[in-house]
Amino acid sequence: WGVTILHALASVSFGVMAVLIYFISRFFSGELAGILAAVIFTTFGPSISVSWWTGTFAVLPGFILFLLGIIFFLYLDRHQKLYAILSLLFLALSFFNKESFIILSLLLLLFCLSSPKFRTRCHFIVSLGVIPFALVKVYIANVIMGATVNSHVHFNVFEIDPAIIWTNLYSYWQLLVYGHNYWFVLLALLSVSPKLFQNKQKEWMFIPLVCVVVCILRLMTQTWAIDLILIVLSVVYIWHSTYYEKLWMAWIALGLSQLVFWDIPIIGGLMNRLILEPSVGLALFLGSGLARQIQALRALDLSVINPLRLFRLQNKIVLKYTFSASICAAAILGIAEEVAYLGGRQLVRDLNMWYSQGAVLKDVVGYIVNDVPPDATLIMAEPPLDGMQVTDQMGDALVLFDRQDISVRYTGIDSLSHMIRNLDKNQSTFLVSSKPVDLNHMEEDQTASFRTSFQSIHAPFDGYIYELTPPPQFP
Repeated sequence: WGVTILHALASVSFGVMAVLIYFISRFFSGELAGILAAVIFTTFGPSISVSWWTGTFAVLPGFILFLLGIIFFLYLDRHQKLYAILSLLFLALSFFNKESFIILSLLLLLFCLSSPKFRTRCHFIVSLGVIPFALVKVYIANVIMGATVNSHVHFNVFEIDPAIIWTNLYSYWQLLVYGHNYWFVLLALLSVSPKLFQNKQKEWMFIPLVCVVVCILRLMTQTWAIDLILIVLSVVYIWHSTYYEKLWMAWIALGLSQLVFWDIPIIGGLMNRLILEPSVGLALFLGSGLARQIQALRALDLSVINPLRLFRLQNKIVLKYTFSASICAAAILGIAEEVAYLGGRQLVRDLNMWYSQGAVLKDVVGYIVNDVPPDATLIMAEPPLDGMQVTDQMGDALVLFDRQDISVRYTGIDSLSHMIRNLDKNQSTFLVSSKPVDLNHMEEDQTASFRTSFQSIHAPFDGYIYELTPPPQFP
């Protein structure tokens, strides 16, 4: 029942967010773009998958608050004082839900700098007024509550290997592009082609040519070449797009900026939760770009004809039909591939993975809470159990289930022997590991006697609990 309720709440949250995204996109690009942006967001597989986790689901209400703050900011001219207060209120509340919204709030200042429409006194008050709330949030979290930062996060990016930063950024960029529909991304990027070619016939030739090349590369599984084409087209798109479309790209960039602070590759599993922030910017970008392509097709006012008649038509009309057919074919291919592979299979695979991870966590935590004797010592070995971000989350679970009598220690496998030697031999000691321990090696090293106390295996995830008995000669 708990999983069903969680999925239901996540669905409601996604529905509310979709409505808010619709209003934001409609404000700039019209009704069609708003509908497309909302539909694209609600069908983005990676965001749906990570929302099934309780820790990630908590971000969705904060995102609703943030989007409400953006909407009231956009419509400030209707009721300046009231909407300014509401915008600041919702934005401040979102900051206290998740710090990433502080980073995204830079969009407000970019709105003011990008268009004269947002260079009013009230808009600047809101865009700058969020700064004190952000500082208060950071002060309360770090100074008053003593929040700690993940050991793999460094605020000085010069301490991080540039290869790790590139790996995280590129991996998440691929998750954005291929996690939904790379054909839609291609069509949206090509929507600025009218600004590249003064001659319409060149435009009608360019788009079909690019689509054919991408299709051939896909059949040849040359993903790197498709990535290169999309990156080049992204640069061209940013140069020729409207100011608000540049802001959607900035939204994606700000969402991905969280990745530069990690000193380890974080793509995959629960860490995919960081895709939520840039996914909204992606939906807004795709909504405006695809709406422009659909409007271009409507403007051609072509009728359905027998393909054989194309050989008897003028070249200009043939190019029109080829242009229209290439856009329609790309959209159909994208939808078909998403349903058959990128979307449907991915969701089923991720759902099974979340269930397996959750089953291992439930089994391991349940055994510790119900079967580990009072005043025992629990050793959590790195890497953490799948589904946990860090090992010290086990301490939070013990507080939640009223087992504070169990003391928890954290260590890596390399320093495990040293920690065991310093344990009290009169105290029950258990080791929790996500991987099987080499028992023969540990016992030959005279570290301790190991007994497999419990194991939970839900392929491809495992959880192991060992009961340790230090040798008598060690105090």
